[in-house]
Amino acid sequence: NLTREWFATWEKGVSRLATLDAITIAAIQGYCLGGGLQVALACDLRIATSDAILSIPAVREGLVAALGPMRLTHILGAGPAKQLCFLGRRFSAQEGLQMGLLAEVCQPEQLEERALAMANELLAIPFTALKHTKRQIDQAFTQDFDTLLNEMVENMEDCLRSPEHKAVMKEYVEELARRGKTV
Repeated sequence: NLTREWFATWEKGVSRLATLDAITIAAIQGYCLGGGLQVALACDLRIATSDAILSIPAVREGLVAALGPMRLTHILGAGPAKQLCFLGRRFSAQEGLQMGLLAEVCQPEQLEERALAMANELLAIPFTALKHTKRQIDQAFTQDFDTLLNEMVENMEDCLRSPEHKAVMKEYVEELARRGKTV
């Protein structure tokens, strides 16, 4: 029997995934229904195989889909989130790509390769900037403009002081020098 405590613990775990100080990627193959899709929604980016089937069928089961509807609303907007959650219908990976839920769709045998390529692309980007950008996006609907502005200025200062930014700028200046240009 599922209890109130079970649902609270489940959602705390999924929310922890959503708020990790890391960029997370869900690699989806096959059926991704209910809780599986809720975990994928907590990730920052989602890639799925062409044969993946997705759905949040909770209302058809007489349940609320934990905070899945909230996450869908943040990703897709209220209209598409309502359609997916109210009807609980299954949809293909291609439909998920078209609605903006998925970043990429690939053949099943390419999933690991594509997910690792996406991870490597992210690893090449200064993490301090990624971390602050993730927070800014995640808080876009929950904080007022002035708070977001103040945090953005603090985050920009943190980025400017980061070793990653210094390395990127050093590379930039060296590239300009190779081209015979100056800053």
